[in-house]
Amino acid sequence: SVDSAELIDGAVDDSHIGALAASKLSGTVATARLPAGSLLQVATDYDGDIINMSNNSWNTTNLSIAFTPKRADSKIIVTAHLNLFMAGGGTQHGSAQAQIYKDSSAFGELLWLWCGYGGTEAQLAQASPVTVEEVSGSTSARTYSVQVRNYETQAGSTFNPYTGKSALIVMEIAV
Repeated sequence: SVDSAELIDGAVDDSHIGALAASKLSGTVATARLPAGSLLQVATDYDGDIINMSNNSWNTTNLSIAFTPKRADSKIIVTAHLNLFMAGGGTQHGSAQAQIYKDSSAFGELLWLWCGYGGTEAQLAQASPVTVEEVSGSTSARTYSVQVRNYETQAGSTFNPYTGKSALIVMEIAV
């Protein structure tokens, strides 16, 4: 075993560390011992399915991650990169919205995109990021997901309009 005299004298060597790892940590570093800023876990999901949105009802995407935090005091960062398309009508701007959900309730800020009105020059097609963070608060399981909707675009808007995928990423960071 390592005692305080050995720590003071700097006599802790690889054999002491190896014995400590074998007896106390079973060869891995316990999550509770990781310093602030350490990535505790990450989960990702991708969705390439197209959703044509012609009215302003919320549409549930296939982006969904069941996530159980390892620590109750960690920071959870949820990021979605969403491929969205909209086109303004002759006299109306184009607008689409996206929202991250936690356990079926809206979570964090609403992503609200706008484009101009007119013809084909009034289009928006891009991957749009939205990020939300929270303190985990517990080690209870939760599910993060994404919903999208056409807010008022006359011609409708589309989730994943072209090839490619949207992504949902959940990270847990030690604080």
